[in-house]
Amino acid sequence: LRHPKIRYVSSHRINLGYGKNANHGVRHTTGRWILLLNDDCYLAADAVKHLLEVGMRDEKIGLVGHLTHYPDGRICHGGKIRPKGSRTWALVDNRRKEHTIRTPRRLENVSGTSVLVRREAFYAVNGFDEDFFLYAEDDAMNLALQEAGYEIWYTPYATGIHDEAVTNSKNFNMSELLTHANKTFE
Repeated sequence: LRHPKIRYVSSHRINLGYGKNANHGVRHTTGRWILLLNDDCYLAADAVKHLLEVGMRDEKIGLVGHLTHYPDGRICHGGKIRPKGSRTWALVDNRRKEHTIRTPRRLENVSGTSVLVRREAFYAVNGFDEDFFLYAEDDAMNLALQEAGYEIWYTPYATGIHDEAVTNSKNFNMSELLTHANKTFE
């Protein structure tokens, strides 16, 4: 944390929820791009470079997500799709060994586990909706960004490891969290 480009920010309040916590942290940054990274996600050394390559293609790109794996090598997130007629998204290639999206492309939604967000876009939608505590706030922000005229992109070239729900499984009732998130999202 002693790198000149890294600023550690904490709050005296605990259990803010993901959206409030991220919004608090972003208010203490100044860069053109914001890297939102869960505390249980670890990026490959070149991940940010690949995220920026995609994000800087066009000013309309507001957010870029990427491929994540579980520690055992299976895919955690290879993009998100919404089956026709569905109100929610499914993770592409979840728990598989091979990813199907091979090149950067525009998607409707990506997982907020680790994303690069254009500051201008983040503030155009007022960041994360703080009515959410955990889960689905990334879905809501992806939709809000698109409603504001921004594009959501995904790249398989940037990679990371996600120890999914390690923190939450110890501290929260997952069923209650998901129920609340789904009601808020509806």
